[in-house]
Amino acid sequence: MNKGHLWTGRVMSVLATLMLLLDAFGKFVKPPQLLDAFTRLGLPISTASLIGVLLIACTVLYLIQRTSVFGAVFACGLSGRRGGDSCACWE
Repeated sequence: MNKGHLWTGRVMSVLATLMLLLDAFGKFVKPPQLLDAFTRLGLPISTASLIGVLLIACTVLYLIQRTSVFGAVFACGLSGRRGGDSCACWE
């Protein structure tokens, strides 16, 4: 494997991990923007912590080499579901 490809993959994995952890951290801090979005979507605020825990679990799965595909798929599924719900905010 080319060293350039190897380091590109590592950098992209670190960036994805940081973004997932930042998103999970936001669910625990509950900034006003998150509270507003949850209110507009009709979701209970109590689910924010659960989503944060699920994101951390997906991130851990992503970081383990044997389960990285599952972690990536679950994180995308979780984010995709929430992304589909957020379309209601634009109306």
